[in-house]
Amino acid sequence: HCSILWREFRIDRSAQENLREVANIASRLAAKGPDGISYLLRHAGRSSYFVMNAALGTIGSRLHERLVNNNDQNDFFNNINEKSASRLFLEAFTCYEQDYERIQTGLYKQPWDMTTPNHRQSSPINLVTQTSRFVNEAIGTLSRRNRKSDADKKIWITDPASPNLYPDYYRTAFHYQTDGWMSQRSANVYETSTETLFLGRQDAMQRTSLPPLMELAKKKGGAPLKILEVACGTGRFMTFLRDNLPLDTECTAI
Repeated sequence: HCSILWREFRIDRSAQENLREVANIASRLAAKGPDGISYLLRHAGRSSYFVMNAALGTIGSRLHERLVNNNDQNDFFNNINEKSASRLFLEAFTCYEQDYERIQTGLYKQPWDMTTPNHRQSSPINLVTQTSRFVNEAIGTLSRRNRKSDADKKIWITDPASPNLYPDYYRTAFHYQTDGWMSQRSANVYETSTETLFLGRQDAMQRTSLPPLMELAKKKGGAPLKILEVACGTGRFMTFLRDNLPLDTECTAI
């Protein structure tokens, strides 16, 4: 069902068609009753928050380029138009509907922190803090991207004296992100940055990997699993694995 859903996803819709389908998905979720309405409100709010981050990061970057670097040219956002922006929304809501159906049918559990009272995800202080971090990161990242200097790809562990200490992947900020994600500062803004890129659907998108792993666990007949996740970021997906796989599963995240 997952592969068919996305294989048939149309990218040639107009902006109006995309938004109409977003409204249809919202109506279908709302028709599911209290659980569907709760899920819809949480995830519509989630996407709205990350859209706000994207807007503030865009404004901050353009002001910085104009006032500090005397550069009025910023081609990073020139490819974002009504059609592509509305398609991103539709992709997010399509992913949400798929995620909700799988949770409701018991295919996997909803994240433990989705409805946990007083969790940091719903803390206004945390939201403001993460927005501030993201805007600062966006200004720096896009400024370095506009310069396109090889020097900006180097980070603090790029040491010519010990070229084999870390793999090249770790030694290059190929997206021009601060410290190449190799510091506490960059780790603090990692999830906010990637969720902003996907308009808040990263969590739901990652959960699409759960069903085949859970099916594998059943086929193993109770034998312990060993799961290795490479390029795990902050380890968020691993929390979904721990919630849904047998307790004796050995999980390693790199």
